[in-house]
Formats: sequence, C-alpha cells, structure tokens
Amino acid sequence: MLGFDRNGTPHPTSPRTLTRRALATRRGASPHGLPPHAVPPHAVLPHESHALDSLEPRVLLAADPITTDHPLWLISRASGAVVVDGNLSDPAWFNAHEITRAQPYYENSAATIRMLYDNAGVYLSAEVRDENLWVDGRGGGDGRYWEIEQDDSVSFYFDLDNSRDDFFAESDRMIGVGIGPQDGPENGSIVTRYKWIKGDGLGSGVGVNFGALLDEGITYASTYTGTPNDDSDTDTGWSTEIFVPWASLGRTGAPAHGFTFGMNFDVIFDSDGGTRNLTVNRRGPDKWTLPGIIDDHLQGVQSSSSSTQAGLRGPTNYAEVMFTDPAAASAPQAITGLTATDVTGYSARLRFLAPAGTTSGAGHAVGYLVRYSTSPITTASDWDRATAFENTYIPRLAGDADELRLIALAPSTTYHVAVRAIDASGNPGPLAPSTSFTTQSTTQDTSNGVRVVPSPTGPSLVHEDGTPFVMVGDHLGSSWKYWRTLFPGDVWDRTNLIFQNFYENTPAEGTADAYFQELKDKGINTLRLYLDFVSDIHNENNPDGPNGWYWLEYPRGVFNPDMRDHMLLVLEKAEQYDMQIILSPFGSYFWPDVFETMTPWHTSAGGPLTDINNFYQTPATLDMAKARMDAVIGWLQQSDYAHRAIGWEVMSEWDAMWTANAEGDSVPSRDPEMQRRAVWIGELASHIREEDPLRLVLQSTIAPDPRGPVARLAFTHRAFDAATPHLYTMGNEEGVNNPHDDILVKPAFDNANLSAYWMSSDNFRRPMINGEWGPTREVWPGGTPTYSPDFTADDDDGVYRVMVWSGLASGQSGTGLRMPSATLADNGFLLSNIMRGVQTSVRAFVDGAPSGIDIDWNRFDYRTLAGRLSTFSPTGKSVHTWGISDGAQGIVYLLHNRNESGGTVGDAVLTVSGLDRDMVVDVEFWSPAADQAFPLSTVEAVYVGVGALTVTVPGFNEDIVVKFKARPKAPEQPQVVVGVRAGPRQLTFALDESGRPFATQVHNVTGVTTEFAVARLTRFVGRVTDMTAYIRGTNTNVVYLAATDENRNLWLFTGNLLNGVWTARNLTVERNFPGVTGDLTTYQPKWGSIHIGGVDAKGNAINYWTSGGLPDWQFANLTRRISGPTLVGGLTSYVTSWNGLNLAGVNSSGDVIVYWWSPALGDGNWTFLNMTQRFGLPALVGQIDAFVSAGGGLNIVGVDGAGHLQQYWWKPGLTPEPNRWRVRDLTTESSGPILQPGAQGFVSADGNIYIFATTPDDELISTRYRPTTATWLSTNVTDTTSSSNVGFPIGGSIWGSILRVGARARSGDPTLILYRFDPTSDAWTALDTGDVIAG
Repeated sequence: MLGFDRNGTPHPTSPRTLTRRALATRRGASPHGLPPHAVPPHAVLPHESHALDSLEPRVLLAADPITTDHPLWLISRASGAVVVDGNLSDPAWFNAHEITRAQPYYENSAATIRMLYDNAGVYLSAEVRDENLWVDGRGGGDGRYWEIEQDDSVSFYFDLDNSRDDFFAESDRMIGVGIGPQDGPENGSIVTRYKWIKGDGLGSGVGVNFGALLDEGITYASTYTGTPNDDSDTDTGWSTEIFVPWASLGRTGAPAHGFTFGMNFDVIFDSDGGTRNLTVNRRGPDKWTLPGIIDDHLQGVQSSSSSTQAGLRGPTNYAEVMFTDPAAASAPQAITGLTATDVTGYSARLRFLAPAGTTSGAGHAVGYLVRYSTSPITTASDWDRATAFENTYIPRLAGDADELRLIALAPSTTYHVAVRAIDASGNPGPLAPSTSFTTQSTTQDTSNGVRVVPSPTGPSLVHEDGTPFVMVGDHLGSSWKYWRTLFPGDVWDRTNLIFQNFYENTPAEGTADAYFQELKDKGINTLRLYLDFVSDIHNENNPDGPNGWYWLEYPRGVFNPDMRDHMLLVLEKAEQYDMQIILSPFGSYFWPDVFETMTPWHTSAGGPLTDINNFYQTPATLDMAKARMDAVIGWLQQSDYAHRAIGWEVMSEWDAMWTANAEGDSVPSRDPEMQRRAVWIGELASHIREEDPLRLVLQSTIAPDPRGPVARLAFTHRAFDAATPHLYTMGNEEGVNNPHDDILVKPAFDNANLSAYWMSSDNFRRPMINGEWGPTREVWPGGTPTYSPDFTADDDDGVYRVMVWSGLASGQSGTGLRMPSATLADNGFLLSNIMRGVQTSVRAFVDGAPSGIDIDWNRFDYRTLAGRLSTFSPTGKSVHTWGISDGAQGIVYLLHNRNESGGTVGDAVLTVSGLDRDMVVDVEFWSPAADQAFPLSTVEAVYVGVGALTVTVPGFNEDIVVKFKARPKAPEQPQVVVGVRAGPRQLTFALDESGRPFATQVHNVTGVTTEFAVARLTRFVGRVTDMTAYIRGTNTNVVYLAATDENRNLWLFTGNLLNGVWTARNLTVERNFPGVTGDLTTYQPKWGSIHIGGVDAKGNAINYWTSGGLPDWQFANLTRRISGPTLVGGLTSYVTSWNGLNLAGVNSSGDVIVYWWSPALGDGNWTFLNMTQRFGLPALVGQIDAFVSAGGGLNIVGVDGAGHLQQYWWKPGLTPEPNRWRVRDLTTESSGPILQPGAQGFVSADGNIYIFATTPDDELISTRYRPTTATWLSTNVTDTTSSSNVGFPIGGSIWGSILRVGARARSGDPTLILYRFDPTSDAWTALDTGDVIAG
C-alpha cells in the first residue's frame, strides 16, 4: 500500500540496499502512475496498535464517479476436495478462474489469483512469481501480527452486502496473510503475519477480533521456492492458500448459483526486507540502478478515489464476484433489445441489453455466442446452420446496455443475426428473436473493408474485412520535411521572418508522394497527426497570429480551414498509399506556454478560463471540447477517405501536469484532481463514441503505470476501444544520461515491463500501443536533444530497435510511435534509415516469411508470459526475456545484458511454460536488426507434451526474437455420440450444445429411460472433443466415459448406475501426462488391465493404462517406444482370443497401421504392421473400426476413396493362406450406396454384424451380416424409419440381439436421434429425443 502516513510524514526508506544481483535483474524505473512532476506516494502503514489501518482524511464522494463498468470475476464451486497446504496441486484448482497482474518494474514478475468455494467456505489462492522473498517483519524479525504490508503477502477485501460504499464498512471484511506459517512466531527469522479486519466506514480498518486475530476456522498455508530473507540468491516465488468459512463471511452456508458481491485483492512485494522501501526512483538519484519502486504491490482493481488504498478506499470500485456452480440446472436469460446500428459494407454494431447470467435472474453472462445467416434464425436448426462469429468479447454486467461489432461481412447483403449469452459452464441462453440488416453497397461504402477495428478475438487490431492489422507506425509532423507540403496554409518562418507556403511552393525535398511511397515500401501502415499544435517557439516574432501556426481553434468556436484541408489531404494520401491515420485534436503539451495568446480556452479568445490550472474544474471546457470534436468529426465525415482514420486520441496526455489545480494538493498522489479529470475525459470519450461510432476512441496517459483514478479510467472505462499511453521513461528519453556501458537494457526493460503491466491490468483486454516516446528536452543537457559522444546516432538507432521489439513481444499491437526529437532535426525530424529498416524487419516478421511461420493475428488472444519464461545460460550470460502467447503461438524477445556479461550468448536455453498441452510447434529465430526478410534459423516439429516449450537459442550478441506456433491439428471425425451396454442397460452418451456430455439410459428389462447430466453431476467445465465409453470387466453397475477436452486433456468420468453418483478425473493434469488430441478407443485383455488409446498431436499412438496392481494410471507412447509410424487418426482397437492387444489407425496415405502386442513378445515389447502394404489391401479414409466376430474372426472396416465400404478380415483356419488377411468390398457385395468417409461396427451375441456409415446426403446406412444366410444386406435406415438425415459418427450398443444406435440429426433441429433394431421382427424404429446436441 502506497502513500504518506496518517500525519503526512513520508516513511523513511530502508537503510538496506539491493545486492548487485538484485540491481542487475531489476531495471525498471518510471513514475508511479503519476504525472512526471507530481509528488510520489509512499506506503500507508498500519498505526501502532492492533486495530487500525490508516488512510488520508475522508472526502465524501459519489459512488463510482468514473465508471460503473466493474470487471466480473468468478468463484467456481470446487469439483473436489481442496487441502489448504499452499501448493495448489489439488485437481479442483485446475478449472478455477484466473486473474493475473504483472509488475511494472520487475521482469518476469506477476501474481495470479484463483478462488473456489464449497459447502464449508471460500478458498482463496495467490501464485506469485517473485525473485526476492522476504518475510522478516519490519526487519530483524520484529513487529506485530497485523503488519502484513511489510512483507510478501496477499490481502483479499470483501464487500459482502455489495453495498459499494465509498469506504470500507463495518459489514466488509479483509483477510491478509504473509508467506510465513500460520502457527509460526510473531518475531524471529521467518515470521507470522496476518490480519482479519472490518471497516469503520471512515477510511480505516479495525480488527474483527482483538489483535486482528483470525476467526476460528480460518486457515492458510504458503509454500515458496527460494530462501526467504536472503538476498544472495535469486528466488522463484511463492503460493498461498486461504480458507474462510461461511460463518466468518456472515453466511450460514454456500450462496446460490449466480450470487454476487464486491471484492478486491492486493499482492505486496517486499524485495529488500526491513520496512518496505516505497521511494519512487524514476527521477531520483538512484533512477539508473534501482527499480522504479523497490517494494511495489499489485491491486486487482483500481480505486476511483485512491491511488494507494483500493481496498480500504474502494468498495465502490471493487470487482463484481460471482459464484458459479457447474451443477446448477441453469442458463443465462435471453438477449433482449437486439438491434443493428452503424452498418457499413463490412460490419455492423450489435446493441442489446446484457442479460442475467442465470435462469433465476441472478448473476451475469460471461460471453456471447453470435451467429449470422442470409436467412432468418428462428429455430435450433437455423442456429445450427448459421455461421458462427468467433469472439472473446467480455460482456457488461446484467442490465447494462451492451454492444459488439460484427465484422468481415459482404457488401450488399441482407444478414440475420442472433445472439445468445453463455454462462461460466458454457451453457447457452435461449434463442431470442434475431435482427436483420443490409450492408451497404460498394458504392455507398468505398472503404474496401480497410477500416481498423478492435479484433473480436483478442487484444489486437484488425481491418473491418477481417484481415489482420499490426501497427507499424510513425508521427506525421505538419512542419516536418515532406509532410509540410500537405499543409495548404501559410506558416511562419521564424528564421527568415517571413511567411512560407510549402503546399504552393514545393520545397527542395519535393512533395510528400515519394516519401509516402518509401514508407509503404518499408512496411509502415500508420501515421499519427496532431490537428492542434501551437507553440511560441515556432511562432516567435510572428506579427499575424493565428496565421502562420498550426492551429485548430482560435478564438473559441472558430476552426482553421487550412487544418481542415490539411487533414483531408493527409487522408487522401493515406488512401493512395494504404496508410491509416490516428487523429489527435488536443495538443495540450504547449498550452501552458501559449495559453493567453494562442488557445481558445482563455477569456481573451472567448474561452471560460483565466487560469489554465482550472481547466478540468470548469464545465465550459468540456462543452468546448465536445464542440471541437463535433467540428473535426464533421470534417472527417465529409471526406471520401474517412475510413483511413483509425480513430481519435482523446486529449493527449490528459493526466500530465500542463494543468495542476489546487484540489490535487490535498494528497501527494493528487487523487481528487485526477478523479475530476478522469470524469471529464470519460464524458468526452463517450461523446466521441456516440458522434463517430465508426472510429476508435483512444486514450493516452503520460503515467506509464497508472494507479487510482487514472488507472480506473484507463483500465476499466468502456468508452475507449484502445490505449495509446505515452511511455516516456528515462531509458528512452534521456539516453545521454545513462551511465551504463550498454544503454539498450534500460529502455527495453522499462518498455517491456510497463507494457506487460498495461496488458494484464486492462479489465477488458483491449489493444494497446506506445503512442509516443523518445528523447525529451526537459531532461537533456542544454534543453535540446542532440547527438554527442555520450549519445550517438548509433545509440539512437539501437534504442529504437529494442523499444520496438520489446514492446511487440510484451503485448503492444505493433511498433511504438517514436516522437522524432531534435536528435533527428538534421533529417527533417524523420526517422533514420536504420529505424526505417527495423520497421521493415517488423513488417516481415509480422507478415511471415514465405513458407515460414505465420502468426494468426486475427485469433491471437495473447496474454503476458511474465512469470512463465526462463532462460538458462550454462556460461552465465545475463539474458532478459519478455513474451506473449495464447497457449498455441507466441513471441519472445531476448536481450543480452552486456553490462553484466560480454561476448556472444551461444548457449542459452529458453523455456516457455504454461502453454497448451499436446502440440507440435515450429520455432523461428529472427534477428531484430534492420532490413531482415527471413528468419535466422528454424526448429521444426518440437513436441510440447505437458505445456512447456524448450529450445536452444542460436548464438547472438545483443538480442534475438523468437516466434513459435503450433501446427494445426489433423482433421478428424470427433465422436459426438457413443454407446455402451452395462448389463440390461444401454447407454448413449452425447454432447449438449456447449459440448458437455450427458447420457440417455434405457433399461431393457424395466423399459425405464433415465437421463444423466454427466457434466453437471461431475461439475465438469469444458468442451469435449472426442469420447469413448466402456465398462470394466464384469461389473455392469459402473460405467466409464473417457473424453478429451479442447485443451487436449484426457478426462475419465465414472458413473455408478445404482445410486446415480458420477465423478470425474482429469488424468492428464493430475498425473502430469502429455495431452491427447483425440481418436479415443478402449481395450481390455482378460487379466483385467484397462487401456485408453489415442493419438497425440504428432500422430503418435499413445496409451493411458492401469491395472489392479498399480496405484494409479500410467502413460506410454507406443510410437516413440518402438520408432513406429505416425497416424493421422481413425484409431480403433481390439483384443484377440489369445490376449493380443491391437491399436489400429490410418496414416497420411490411408494405410492401416496396427500397433500390436501379444504375450509371446514379452512385457512391453510392442511392434507394428502396415496391413495395407503388407497384404495389398485398399487404403481407407476417415474413421475406421475394429471388432472381433464369432469364431475369433478379426475385422477392420472403413470406407475407401471411392466411397466403398471395405472389410479387412481374418479368422483362424483360412485356406490356402492361413495367415493372410483378406479384403471384402461390402458395398459391392450388399449392393449398397456410395458412402462418406467413416465406418463403425457392432457385433451381436447371435453373430450378426452391423456396420454403419452415411451417404453424401447424410442418410444412415446399415450394412448387416446375417449368419443364418451368410449374406450382407444394406439398409437405408433413414428411409426405413422416415427419420431425419444424420451425421457421422454413430454411437451404439447391443443387448442380446437388440441394437440401439444414436446419431445427430442433420435435417431439422440438430437433436439426438435414437434408433432401435430388433432382428427377430426385422424392424427399425427411430426416436427424436429433442435433445439438441453439438456437432
């Protein structure tokens, strides 16, 4: 917690200093979320009593003055037991919702919060990457239990009645614990620190019990990796689990599904021991050697009222926490008020009311399903056939007006659109009436779809036609070389004391066209244009102001026609050279210097101000700002090239100190003033959004790590589409003062860590770009940035390179926009050739080299890799790493710290953890240098089994960039319906709309049909991608369903059919096994072991297996074990009469490959056989199946490339070749129709064989072998039963001679169709269950 103490006295900094190791690995230093010249905050420490937490004097404020857009966090009901031991290894944690925040001043440092609940209470956890563990009280092991803020610790704040008061109230609670043991000593080497407090409603906290002791039943435990209180080594981090019983939270039991209250958290980092050192070092004497804040903290959500105390001063701004129970028979309510507005040729904005998240009307939705069609969407069948619009949009809270943009549409087309909300378990709400609209024609909308919009699937930007847009950008200064020829007005030449017109009189460099073409050739696609740029420096001795300066408005309400024409000319050139333009109508930087003479805000120009320090406090300025925006928006809308404008930057550096009102003087962080500014900016942003809905609304701060009111607006206000903060840090703005030999480390370090902070802090995952950075005159010797031996042009080029790449690899949506300072004056304030070459390299990297890795930017839903990267150099090279990934693809930037190690980094091993399981990954290594068109090298087909990618990095001197991407999974036919017989019961498993399993059981003796909601009964959350069912041995009262989910985990569901109790295990995660892509099959030899076979992403045949003598499941990769061939799918299995184990699948050529083992081979000695090649059999496509028929016959069936059903078969005693497999064309033999790929077979006790497949028209075909006549018969089951067409695969089982199969309807609604065949009457029947299932 940061701030002054209750007496306004700054806390002394710790006498300790960081070791060289600590200094070397922590290079961040920038203002603590404040304008550069504001007084930095310091820690608010508990008062020296057991009861009190202090805060600045209370100021009465309205609730949520900045925004009501509270983020939604989820607390899921635990699916199993949680043991409070601090190690987070219980399987229940694996599906917990995660909230991650990255530190702004430390590399690879982050905290992840997870929460669960059960009937007993709430479980809270923190997993923290922290290289400096301290748990020593205030130093020397002294202090009090409740002083948790002095050590590494985590605190959780609860607004239990959701009253959202301004101050922590008596009904609120806070639990805070350190990382020492709960029952440890109050004073000693590793101390115990905790507190359990409630509010007093006045800004302080008081112990719930005497001494803030914990209630009975509250328990916690921590584990850590490292050596606490020892700065001689580098630690890894810590994790904590806390249990709070319901009674301590004022409840008698668990809340209902969808119940909500307010909540926040605060993770404290003590990095040097003793009293927390909260000195802000950005501008101080230690700015080059110490982190920006040594002992920082991370808050879950920021307060609109306090930069330091979002817990005590913030219930009004807490996150909304919702309790979710996957077992609840509930779904979100229907969407209401759906309309389409702002329709262009390529997109439309969908507006509606955010629905409640539960059937009862409680809670909130967590996502939206959107589908569109050229036909009305009124039924489940219409919905099923409509095109899904992929999105990861985060809904607003229930009852709020919501909107999302539907893109990549075709011009002149009438669309029907429907939206359904989904809950945390993936359950969709009911289908509500769709809306319709017609997109504009290409005559009406001439943009060709190039407008830039936020990506619907991640924190990046895309074009309106759906193609990716990664910003490679620059500034367009109206007075700079080339650009000045686009300004049609006279400009004042202060050197020659004359007016010049470079539009009418072309200067020596020529027109802007050649330069535009050069930029296009270099890959630049974005320019930022200031529409308001007035300065006394540029207009010295001008006798005729405002003529001669680049003014937008002067006096009040009078707008410059030359600036209008300038903007329109720029847009016209942007269309010609395929550029996008950021428009900035408020250039506040120079306003203080020219307030009385060149701005419309002063009373002399008709404005409302006599003192610029009253700017945000005067309502008329907001009215003027809105009028200004109305004017420039009007200009833009007159242009034929308005689609070339990305959007509007709302008040450049609105939080900077160009205005400083006295109301901010009451607290060091100036929170009251910043809150007023934030409200002002939010209102202006909302106005712009309403007046120009086709452009982005951008917000830029000067605070590199916003806190409090500034952060509340930046990270939570939904009027903004993207952020363009100006990340000026000492590393990039005052390189001349950098004392290190390698001056590239500091700018990259600050830029990357701050970018990770921004990306992880934004509650709605919006795009972010460093909108402005570079050398500044305020910090340069002599007041003018120039090259010298202390800072050369090469240095400048190097800083540009590391800034661009560190930003891109840390989550920025492109290259940061360098402000060309006076260092580039001799080049006309244009970037150097090397800088342009770096931009060219970025463009090649983004676009992908021919036949190389191409990041799917449209679906790159990346998160920071802070806390998940490690680089090991056996020779001790010092390497910094930053990265982003969505689990399947990513970017990592490695920078050699040459201040600590010289030479070439030739032995670095990079490990990226926390990735998806079961992937085949290709990796490229790129040089970040200028003009690179191809990667340095490539590593292909790296298998990532358990979520960690490890690669050896090619040698590099300074830096290198890594790009990786998983190969797409091979096409397969997922088993959405499976069947199994359990005694007299036949069960058909299918997947509901959200991809979760349920079962329909028919008892053949009683005739009773029973439904099992398997997912709800086991609290399974996820989407099943493949499954297979079985019973084990002779126990017919227990049934098993093995299934893979979308994360390639193998789950095992177990159902007791006698008592209806179902359980689920994630075998992949629990056992830490490699994942499984799918193609599941099961087989059991007579000795009782059970095998679940599958195929991994590399095509390896793998086995999860267990036996009675083993404590748990085992894993085997058969392909790797015997160097066998890889498979593309179709996996099936069978066990011979002599207990031979067989796994069969097809390779990329359609050959049937069998992995097999028999007792004669000995334990574990598997082998393989290419049956197609060995016996000259036809190749097969799609799913194959295998079974053992009467007399020990072995059968493999599938469909060949001609659509014929083929049977590979063998049985004992065949002559004249007793060991040769045969083939039978069953389509020809049964006179059956041409089939689609895929076949599934079943064998009855009376010797009947049934093989099912579908025709190209989705008709279900049964090819049946009748042993009484020894003939094959083809039956069109669809025609025979007059039922719906269905899709493959088919699931079924046989009881006696009764066959039951299930399939998904393809005509009409996509429901589960159950077929029954009785051979005694030769009769087929079909039942439409009405259960809509996934396809």
